[in-house]
Amino acid sequence: MSKMSELYIDIMEYLRVGLSTDQIVEKTGAPYDWVVSVQNYMETCVMENDYDDGQPDEAQEWYDYDPDC
Repeated sequence: MSKMSELYIDIMEYLRVGLSTDQIVEKTGAPYDWVVSVQNYMETCVMENDYDDGQPDEAQEWYDYDPDC
């Protein structure tokens, strides 16, 4: 894996655990704008993959219909 890929993954992990953008820049030496772009990408992925529509999933629907199933 390339160094940039490893850095990208590290930044994503630091964001996931709650480090601030400034802390990540200091820790990794990556440009501020790059860290912000990774953060924006992660937020976009979360919004696109948010499947919670308030409805039960299919397995729950079947269980509610027939608990012995």
